[in-house]
Amino acid sequence: MPCPRAVLCCRIPDNQTQGFLGRVVDEVQGSRSVGVRQVERMLPVGTMLTAVGELATAGGKMLVLRAPRDGAFYLSRQPLPDVIASLQASSLACQQWAAAFTAVGASMLVAAATQHALTWVRQRRLRQRVEKAMRERAAAAAAAGGGGAAGAPAASAAEPQPADVAEAAEGGARPSLCVVCLERPCATVFPACGHMCACSRCSHGLRRCPICRSRGAPIRVYTA
Repeated sequence: MPCPRAVLCCRIPDNQTQGFLGRVVDEVQGSRSVGVRQVERMLPVGTMLTAVGELATAGGKMLVLRAPRDGAFYLSRQPLPDVIASLQASSLACQQWAAAFTAVGASMLVAAATQHALTWVRQRRLRQRVEKAMRERAAAAAAAGGGGAAGAPAASAAEPQPADVAEAAEGGARPSLCVVCLERPCATVFPACGHMCACSRCSHGLRRCPICRSRGAPIRVYTA
């Protein structure tokens, strides 16, 4: 529609005329502009304006274009198709950002769940290896102590139960062999949890306790 007047008046709050840096400085200093400034812009007579709002009558004769009660109000010198295209582009950009953030959040959840599952599998395999090694050592000790029928009950009695083995792996008793290679004696301790469960060779690449997964670099222990 053509602009009937040469002056277009609007009221703009002062805080909307400031830049982003000015707003940040005002927020840090604890000050905020609350005044209203009158702004007048000169438009040539006959300028085409595209307005989207609510059309009402004032005084029974004058038509007034105002902001609707529920909805947006647009006033632009661009044609209506350009205004619609601009709004569609903004809506598409918001949808793309929302999809990107959703994908990032989903990937983080999947990564956390995968890490938790891998940690649980590693701990289970470690407990199984410790149980197997302790059973083999108990059976070898029982076989060396006595043979035949007399050695069989001793071997079954000396064989540790799974609950006892799990308690030993959790820190109730210190294993004498490295829980990583099951070949060399333990020679390092993890100060975060106190577990002494790895040899000096296997502890070089460890940054977590292989039993409880506590963070911390191992410390070499020298025994007399």
